[in-house]
Amino acid sequence: MGSIDMTWVTGGKASIEGVTGEKLDMLGAGFTLGYELNENIQLTAGYIASINDNDPTDLRMDNFKISLVFGWHPLIEGMKRLDSE
Repeated sequence: MGSIDMTWVTGGKASIEGVTGEKLDMLGAGFTLGYELNENIQLTAGYIASINDNDPTDLRMDNFKISLVFGWHPLIEGMKRLDSE
């Protein structure tokens, strides 16, 4: 499975040693790919980068993320036993 991702971050101001920066306004685009290893474990990998960072003072972002998710619930496991009978 996969997806195309967009993110928009706005608001807030950073300050470093009393010097206040500009209000944050950042747009990012990327993608996420996922693979189901079994019924309980999923592996996903994604990448996102800022796309409106032309000025030298703009926030620049490149982010790569890998996630391994394990999910289990007694109700779902009970349903699996009913299906096997």
